[in-house]
Amino acid sequence: MNLFAEAEVYQACRMLFGAEMRLNRDFLRYLQPKGAKQAYRQRAKETHPDRFPADTPGHHRKRVQSFQDLKKAYDLILDFLNHRSTVTLPLREQSPSPVRRHGATPRYQQGPTQSTTGAKDTYRGPMPNRPLEFGLYVYYRGLVPFRTLISALAWQRRQRPNLGEIALRWGWMKQGDIDAICRYRPYGGHYKRFGERAIDLNLLNQRQLQTLLYYQRTQQRRLGEYFIEQGLLTSAQLQHLHQEQQAHNRQFSAPGHRPF
Repeated sequence: MNLFAEAEVYQACRMLFGAEMRLNRDFLRYLQPKGAKQAYRQRAKETHPDRFPADTPGHHRKRVQSFQDLKKAYDLILDFLNHRSTVTLPLREQSPSPVRRHGATPRYQQGPTQSTTGAKDTYRGPMPNRPLEFGLYVYYRGLVPFRTLISALAWQRRQRPNLGEIALRWGWMKQGDIDAICRYRPYGGHYKRFGERAIDLNLLNQRQLQTLLYYQRTQQRRLGEYFIEQGLLTSAQLQHLHQEQQAHNRQFSAPGHRPF
């Protein structure tokens, strides 16, 4: 069933994530509601008409229309994500948008840096007061822009098999079970991942799901390899960042720590 026009989905993603975002099916497979919500909030803060009180009436109307278009784009993406498992995009994929490649010289420093690519996405604020996975840690250090992180996660996702494929290969599911999970719509229309829906339908138990997720993670390369391949970091710098990330995360497992 094809509920969405491919061009409309890509156009909505460009409106949320920027025209220079590299868009392809891997990006659409990776994208999660949380990421779309974060991008929408950021864009809404930047473009809300109330931020420009000195606008002429004509400019104000244009900004209101642009903001409404942004909201429609966000709603379309959420709708797409809710129905993603049943959507069949046309065989012709959207050509990836051209992106400027980073140079071969890594831009690692001890503190946050500015990037020549996706400068608006480069984080410059304080480090969040919570444990962080490595990709987010590098982003919050200001070393890679948000769009580069999305590309890295899509690159990583391409290498791991789907949970359904693994369960089918191990004999834990049949093809009919996978089809039923894909058709299943949770009460209230809330988005749930494949494994969560399988639990709802009693087609997997929690132990099996955790085993599948663990095996799935072992089939993918680490994000750091992507940053090395792109010339963003060296192996030595990557090792140092891993040590920093572990030290950062240990702060929040210490007894008596209270996040604020």
